[in-house]
Formats: sequence, C-alpha cells, structure tokens
Amino acid sequence: QVKRYMWPLLRLKSKWAAYLGRLHIIFLTTHLNQFAVAGPLPRRLAFLHLPKTGGSSVGWALARARAPACKLGTGNIPLCPCHGSSLYAPDGYVSKVNGTALYSKAACMKRKEWLSSSQVAVMELSFPEISRVIHKPSEWVWLASIREPRSWFYSAAGHMCSLFGHKPKAFDQGSGCSSATIHGLLEKGWFELNTSKAGLSLIPRNIHYYFHHANVQSRMLDDFFSTPNWLLCDISRLQLLADVVASMVGAALPLQSDNTAVWQRLSDFKRRIPWSDLQYNYAVDEALHASVMRSGGCLGHATSPMLPATLNELAVKHSINVSWLS
Repeated sequence: QVKRYMWPLLRLKSKWAAYLGRLHIIFLTTHLNQFAVAGPLPRRLAFLHLPKTGGSSVGWALARARAPACKLGTGNIPLCPCHGSSLYAPDGYVSKVNGTALYSKAACMKRKEWLSSSQVAVMELSFPEISRVIHKPSEWVWLASIREPRSWFYSAAGHMCSLFGHKPKAFDQGSGCSSATIHGLLEKGWFELNTSKAGLSLIPRNIHYYFHHANVQSRMLDDFFSTPNWLLCDISRLQLLADVVASMVGAALPLQSDNTAVWQRLSDFKRRIPWSDLQYNYAVDEALHASVMRSGGCLGHATSPMLPATLNELAVKHSINVSWLS
C-alpha cells in the first residue's frame, strides 16, 4: 500500500513535487503503524545500503571484525555473498582484513549462500530486489542511512565520473560528465530509464544506476517503511547505526572512511551543472530527508519495546534523538 502512494510522486518533475512529497511523508509518519504486526524483536539485521550514504564503511567494519555478515549487490565490501557466488571479495582486499584469507574467493565459494548463517546482511539493492532474497522481511530489523540530496548527487556524480575513484582526473565522455549544461545529461538519459519494446534498457552502460531515475534514495527504500521494525537516519548519524549493528553481532564496529577518492573536476562540474537545474529531480528525496531531520536525524518504527529501548540507550551516548512512530 505504501508503494501505491510512492510511485506517482517519484514520477513528478514539477514545483508541486516538493509539496506533494511532504504530504507523502505525513502519510508515512501517521499511518504506517497499521501495516505492522506486533511480535518479538527479530535477531537478524538487514542494512539497506543506499549508494554514497556510508554503507561501504559499515560493511568494511563488519569485515574487519570478522562478524557473521554477508553482502549482496556490491563488490566493494570484503564479505562473502548472501546468495550465489558472483560477488566475492577479491584476494587483493584480504590483507586489509586482519591479514587473513577469510573472505577470499575460494573461502566464499565453499557455500552456495551465506545468508542463513549471517546475522547481518549489507545489500546495495532496492527493497523490491532484496525481498526476492529475504522472503520474510518481518523477521529482520531494517536499517538505512540517507543523505541530503544535493550532497548525495555531487558525491555520486563524482564517483561515477571518476570511474569509481580509479581515475580522479578523468572525463568519461560517454556518460555525459563533460556536458556543458543539464541538457547534456538529459540527452544521455540521466534521470529517466527508457526501455525498448523488448524490455531492454536504452541507457548507455557507462551511466550507472545512480542516475537511471530521479529520487534514487526514496525509490530504493520503497516498501522499507512497511516492515515492522526499521530505523532510518541521516548519514551524520552513521556511527549510531553501526553501533546498532555492533550490538547485534557482539563486536565493536568503529567506522573508517571508504570510497574517499575525489574527482578533481567536480568543482567545474558543479559550475556547469548547478543544483538549481537539478533540484526538481530530487523533490521527494528532499522531502523525505527534511522529515528525518525534523525528527532529530533518526526516524524509526518498532513492534517490540526492546528495540526503542536499546536504540535510545545507544543514541544517548551520541547525543542523538531518535523519533519513534507509534
């Protein structure tokens, strides 16, 4: 039912989108409790890794702690795949994980899946994609961090345009990164995933999924809010989310910055593509982020009093307020 209200807003590209987005958040914060069913607190945790919001840092912290965790949808975290063996930790990452071969390809391929033995799953996928792997979302606690859309956009653009940090001085011509104006991005297919009659994507391969649609953070969260137990925080509260994960796995998870390469042409890109030309593509994301920030930076829902009690205790240590929907 939440999805039914979400999709029309994600398609809007007008000055009314921000207003309607705020109405959508009001709907979320006042009516979501009708979808939840009371029950015991789940003992497994799913971290929905929205791109460029700190999920890699959480995943690396889990790997360094050798925690019972798996990953799905991302190749930059040295954990074994939750499902299948196509995504694994290359041997080159192993030396950064306490010098062991725990997450080598050979070790990961000893099992067809690692989800059943993991307490935590870090997944860089949209909620509908995740639900194909986790068939009973109510049996998990769901966490995610979001980011102010302007900051998110330029961080994501710099990451893609620098070939994901490998060439910080590069211009990937085919992706539109060298465009003189917003029109160049639109001509390349940014923000609008087009498909052929056969259902094949018409967007060039070198335009990453970050920019296949507008309002990426809201679109990926999707039915995240319909799960009984969830917590959504601004990226500035990421260590709190890591501490929640740490309490689940019983190991400290101090965060370190990952994916820190900076595209050296970013300042010029910002001048050519100012936020004022882009903002209408992120009206729903802006409304969602504003709602979370008005709630103190963290917003959650729980069917068990144990979750708010545990989280509030952790939040006090960080001088953070968590708002709980009733």
